Amino acid sequence: TRAGVRVLNVLKSLKDKARRQVLSFLAGEEKSVQVIADHLGTTQPGVSHHLAILYAEGLLSVRRDGQFRLYRVSEECRDAVRGLLGYFEILCQGENNLQVASKDEKSDQSTAVLGMLAESTRLQILHILHVKGEVIVNDLCKILQVAQPGVSHHLALMRDAGLISFQRDGKTNRYFIAPEGKALLISTAEKLKCMLDSKRTP
Repeated sequence: TRAGVRVLNVLKSLKDKARRQVLSFLAGEEKSVQVIADHLGTTQPGVSHHLAILYAEGLLSVRRDGQFRLYRVSEECRDAVRGLLGYFEILCQGENNLQVASKDEKSDQSTAVLGMLAESTRLQILHILHVKGEVIVNDLCKILQVAQPGVSHHLALMRDAGLISFQRDGKTNRYFIAPEGKALLISTAEKLKCMLDSKRTP
């Protein structure tokens, strides 16, 4: 769906820590490429690369001021992050008393979570597990139209990241979204929202 494509594209844009740092710096007021580069301790070409990606996805707005181009976080970006939080909350419906990670832990895990889900097959797997509750590998292969080794590879990555778990049923593994994974999703989305809202100017 278009909404699913939008979520995936936002995840791809935000999975890079440097791009999240750019958005955080621009959440309060508009700034030039040179000011952003100086703040991040990097080069103008490096910053321009990240700005181009964020702007192409509609996460930044830009205006010309003489010879300078001034960037700031767009309203579309704030809407996208709120939408991401809403999507993750839907995935976590029915789970009470989630143990949300501490601030330091969230900082370390956000990149891993965003990177893990910025891939269409893994995002589809998460959605399928939400809808069906528990799913075996063979059923995932049929739904995704992906061979068993490919599905198993994605499941292993998601399990190592703490997003999913499984229970043994005879010779079959039944996969589901782990409670810890739901907490990671909410923590990551809330961190993104706070990153933008905390510096918003009136």
